[in-house]
Amino acid sequence: MKHVYWTGISLILLWGVCLTACDDDKWPPIRLAHQEDTTLNLWYPYEKDTYLYSLEEGDGSYTAFSYAPDVVGARIVSGEIELTIRGLGYTEVVIRDNSGHSLSLDIHVDHYTQRMIVDRYQVYMGGDPEETEREAIEAAALATLPVEAGGGYRFVFTDKESTRGKVYIYPVKFGEDAVEGDFVTRSLEEGEAGTEYGTYFYDLTIDGKKRTFVRTTWNFSDTRTSEVAPVVLLEDLTEELITDYPEVGAVCTLQKMEVLSY
Repeated sequence: MKHVYWTGISLILLWGVCLTACDDDKWPPIRLAHQEDTTLNLWYPYEKDTYLYSLEEGDGSYTAFSYAPDVVGARIVSGEIELTIRGLGYTEVVIRDNSGHSLSLDIHVDHYTQRMIVDRYQVYMGGDPEETEREAIEAAALATLPVEAGGGYRFVFTDKESTRGKVYIYPVKFGEDAVEGDFVTRSLEEGEAGTEYGTYFYDLTIDGKKRTFVRTTWNFSDTRTSEVAPVVLLEDLTEELITDYPEVGAVCTLQKMEVLSY
């Protein structure tokens, strides 16, 4: 009799396991609808603090949980996962449904950052100075560059509008021995004074000194090649040098940048 009893219990448990397995097999795993990567890199503070990602598969009865809601809040809205950015840091958000499936999102929240390495540089010179004077002007202009080839800049935006923050200047090698300062960006409309070279400016303050770099494109040429460089930081040194070299019409340094990431 006991044998019959335990056999019945075993059959019931086996039936339950079978039902669960069959339910898992019935519904494909939950996934993001438009991307395979489940590691998300988001910005804070930023003009956009809420992100929606469409979900698909599973049985549709989604729920969401964030392990660090002070960094990222998570909820389901009309079949989508809504992420609300609340602070800097890392969290895991887990999406589950009634079929037993789950999807984990690894979310990293950081400041919006621009990273640029100086590939090479040159001096643009107008006017008609003598050759010896031209060489002296070029040497004086190059001496003002804060970064050698291989060094670079890291602009960390700390406001919601992405207009200001901290700049880290790497004089020799990117990522090493940073000089820290502040920066503000500004844009000018075409035709405004100061737009002869470009319309997007970085105003840097380093050791109490303000310097302005224009982000622009340039037909960048040297002894190796000639090309239109898509990202160049230009600094106009005309006012700084024209007193010593009145024959020069304009003097600018041009730093051709390799943009690593945003």
